Amino acid sequence: MLVELLAHIRQTYPVYRSGKQTGIAGWSMGGFGAMHFAETYPHQVSAVATTIGLVDFPNPRLPKAKNYPVSAVFGMDTTAWAGVNCLNRAEKLAGKQILLIAGKKAFDHTMNHHFHRRLQQLRIPHQYVEWDENHDFMMVRKSLPVLLDFFERTLKRP
Repeated sequence: MLVELLAHIRQTYPVYRSGKQTGIAGWSMGGFGAMHFAETYPHQVSAVATTIGLVDFPNPRLPKAKNYPVSAVFGMDTTAWAGVNCLNRAEKLAGKQILLIAGKKAFDHTMNHHFHRRLQQLRIPHQYVEWDENHDFMMVRKSLPVLLDFFERTLKRP
């Protein structure tokens, strides 16, 4: 549906029609969605940013305190979950501008740290920011100026 929405917006409104000037961001499960979209439709966006994103999800190996309940949408076969976990598809982000903002006190800190390390292993340049914050809306509010600055710098006009 997001691909259809982007197509509609690009045809209807005076915006750039290229993915080179398009970014996507999300927080918490929206961070999962933003990262998943960037990996699944790499030509649609050139930049992706997450705040306290669930970017190593679903992952049954993570301890309960550092994990998030898995919705039935993902099915009950835990081996199939690896195919939708953003961490396992990170190589598809090569060439993208990437920003990860993690909270050191947030339950998802391990997920973000794993993703950061995976991008390092793949030698994919990215920005990784950690703050001494929780997984809450205050963290999201704090991150908004950083996200906006990131997109202003990375989505330059042609």
